Amino acid sequence: MIIMKKLLLLITVVLFISCSSDEESDNGITLEPNQKTLYFEDTYQIEASSISAITYSVENEFHASVSSTGLVEVGRVGETTIILDNGEETKEEIITVTPKSTLYPTPNLEFGISRSQLEDSLGTPDAETDESILYTTSLGYNMLYLFDDDNNLDFSSVIIEEQHTSELVTYLGERYLLVSDTDEFYMLINGLSMATSTLAIGASEMNDDYLLVLYSPIDDSTLNKSSNTYKIDSSLINKISKILKNKLNN
Repeated sequence: MIIMKKLLLLITVVLFISCSSDEESDNGITLEPNQKTLYFEDTYQIEASSISAITYSVENEFHASVSSTGLVEVGRVGETTIILDNGEETKEEIITVTPKSTLYPTPNLEFGISRSQLEDSLGTPDAETDESILYTTSLGYNMLYLFDDDNNLDFSSVIIEEQHTSELVTYLGERYLLVSDTDEFYMLINGLSMATSTLAIGASEMNDDYLLVLYSPIDDSTLNKSSNTYKIDSSLINKISKILKNKLNN
């Protein structure tokens, strides 16, 4: 009799644990898949289920945003994480935004490194002046680096052949946010606002044959805090144009 009571007690405990486990799994989040590769301006519905309501949030809205129902609107090239939470469990889905245009590789953006360090990394330049070095290619682009008075990297730029204008618009648009444009200059940044960005990208027509894309760090010297705008000295554009005209015509 005692053995029977112990056996019944054991069965009851096992059934209780089993039911508890089922309840825990039922209250979890089912997510499939847990990573997705998409393009700029794509939309994607996250497929997730749970007994409890799921809330969605995103780590970096520059790369993607997500609605309360899990609809993802894809932003600029890069990677971010969508976080799903039902109050009892948290799961993550990695969103990778890949580019359609690979017009040119991103230039070296290690602003502040020495000229010799840059040349060690990129090799012997095809042309140079006291304040710049130029790397030419046969692929429709050339790269020019400018240095400050201490011979440290100050600006990076890419010179694009005019025939690639349409693809350049795609290339920049899927990577950066346009914040201003005039007849002569387009300004983009690598964040959703000037305050959260670290890089400014300016694009303009240099002449009938070439387009200029200029990369510059955003810091206290270039950020107008009162208006939250970025400023580039027009003399810099003129200086770059003169260097490029001389070198590319030689």
